[in-house]
Amino acid sequence: MPGNSAEQSRRRVRRAFQGICILCGKHPARLKRKHCVACADLINKKMREYYEKRFFYRRAGGTSLGGDRVVTAKILAFLWKKQKGLCALTGQRLTRLNSEVDHIIPFSKGGEVSKENLRWVLKSVNRAKQTMTDAELITLCKQIVEFNEAKN
Repeated sequence: MPGNSAEQSRRRVRRAFQGICILCGKHPARLKRKHCVACADLINKKMREYYEKRFFYRRAGGTSLGGDRVVTAKILAFLWKKQKGLCALTGQRLTRLNSEVDHIIPFSKGGEVSKENLRWVLKSVNRAKQTMTDAELITLCKQIVEFNEAKN
């Protein structure tokens, strides 16, 4: 289909010269841009969807979640949506940079890699929790607070 590709390229050059959207050819292109507002919105939406999928695919490797067991990107995306992008323990907003997947029952204590045993938390919280259960972590946090209050 090289002829088709060449024709599309010529069409886009012609539309750009005329000052109309190179994709749809119906609306005037935005100032100093190639696309109209509608096509730019569509492109942005598709790119957001693509990058969201890539984020979950990268996290779904399996090595950081417990050996040879694999969690699918679909499960991770489901959990993210279920938690509305908030940390399950602190309620703070999660981003791609500050989030990790946590086992509710730690893997070292017999927890499985399953949808029911996974959740998104802040990276710092997950690192502090390590192999503790939620109850153990909360007890430790209370001890820290009590000690620091007594010290002051």
